[in-house]
Amino acid sequence: KEKAKPKPQRSGHVFLLIDEGELFLERRPEKGLLGGMLGLPGSDWVDGDVPACSGAPVPAPWASRGEVRHVFTHFALTLQVWQGVSPEGKRPNGIWVPLADVDGLPSVFAKAVRLAA
Repeated sequence: KEKAKPKPQRSGHVFLLIDEGELFLERRPEKGLLGGMLGLPGSDWVDGDVPACSGAPVPAPWASRGEVRHVFTHFALTLQVWQGVSPEGKRPNGIWVPLADVDGLPSVFAKAVRLAA
């Protein structure tokens, strides 16, 4: 049996924006991977490196929480996980859920939440 080709590697950033015990989520575009599902805000997933804090939902002091890896059918993904607190008075419009209610997120995002928790 031949060895399988290594999966292409992609990278990106995700952001855990927290305010008063709630986590900010965004609905992903309908088309594409994880289409229409709730997820963490972040950068595009690209081949190569992504500039630090690319895709942050608000300007804030973002603290690195490490990285998570996830393998999809056609590629492997490494996400840098950043955590921050919503600046006072700058809570973005979107979907806010209690931190305890994130069990229904796609597994790649759930991994990031567990890493930072």
